[in-house]
Amino acid sequence: MKTADHEHGTIFSYALPQTLNQLLIKKDSFFVNDCYENTSLGVYYDGLWHPVCIVWGNKNGVWKLFADDVIIDSGINFQTGHVIKGGGVVIIGQHQDLFSEGDQSGFQYSQGFVGRISGMNLWDFIVPQKKILRMSQTCGVEIGNVLQWLDFETKYHGDVILENPSSCQIPSAKQGTKKTKSNH
Repeated sequence: MKTADHEHGTIFSYALPQTLNQLLIKKDSFFVNDCYENTSLGVYYDGLWHPVCIVWGNKNGVWKLFADDVIIDSGINFQTGHVIKGGGVVIIGQHQDLFSEGDQSGFQYSQGFVGRISGMNLWDFIVPQKKILRMSQTCGVEIGNVLQWLDFETKYHGDVILENPSSCQIPSAKQGTKKTKSNH
């Protein structure tokens, strides 16, 4: 993601009719089954590209938030035992206030993400930390087993831009240079 906006924008929203915040990732928190944990990516709102990853396991409720290749926040016992059910609607860049199959009438500008998003994927298992660190050196070349970047339709609402192919450039931690990879 790439943003210089410091508001509480929504990055990812998965809703079911009975649970609007089944899985919701905002810039300052993330939700599972309407319960949330506060997080902050604040120092990463610098207008540069940053790979961001959240992992959560329902077995013991362990969660970790990665930005670049660093764990910046974590916790345990969060929504232990909860199972995220299928059949809902995924929207990138906007919180779903009213569930009606992706109807945009319930969108609020103040809850939208302002910036660029590229290479978003979703897995149904905890991605190993080694793989997360490897992914942080690229710009979305991995493919999720539940959702992959190419599954998302490009529709614009507000100030979020979904990029494919990506203009993402991740600074190389070892060389101090930038690497560019496309989302193919």
